[in-house]
Amino acid sequence: MATFNFLNSTEAAPQPESLSSTFTVSAHPSTDIWTNPPNTERFNAPILYRSLPLMAFQRAQVTIHGNLGQKYDQGGLMLVVKEEDGTRKWVKAGLELVHDTLQLSTVSKDRGSDWSFQSMPPGCRPVTLEMIREKGDRLWIYLLDGARRIPQREITWIFQGKEIEECLIGVYAARPSQEGGDLTVEFENLVIDTI
Repeated sequence: MATFNFLNSTEAAPQPESLSSTFTVSAHPSTDIWTNPPNTERFNAPILYRSLPLMAFQRAQVTIHGNLGQKYDQGGLMLVVKEEDGTRKWVKAGLELVHDTLQLSTVSKDRGSDWSFQSMPPGCRPVTLEMIREKGDRLWIYLLDGARRIPQREITWIFQGKEIEECLIGVYAARPSQEGGDLTVEFENLVIDTI
């Protein structure tokens, strides 16, 4: 059974068998995963992850119960790859509080962060998101709404670095605001499939 660990957290990682039920990730204030060249590089939000070869990654899925209250509070799926030179590239997709509204948010970081968000369909709570590797080595983000898979974003570059051997895949929580105390994001049914 795969081992999960925390990055940027001293919490004990849940046992793998408990990830199919409900579990939480807590973030302190002033935590984020964001890059805005040339001066901003934040990578201090807690990530509960499993390590695996990037080329073995096939799919990750999780249900997110968001209780987000501060501006830019967020939680969702996270995929991180580390380049040979030590730089990180990543993709995060989840819920985020933007302009006082809960949004579906996706950010990918190659050199800088590239952020998109859109409104959630009415009645779509809790939210189930999926990251899946599709034909042509493209990463797709989907919102799962019953039997429907609603496309959110396509990312074309994540599998292109053949020198990248390992990735971290899992879930994260972040509270960029300095206010509000700790944020706790509840997740359910984390699934990570490999080939």
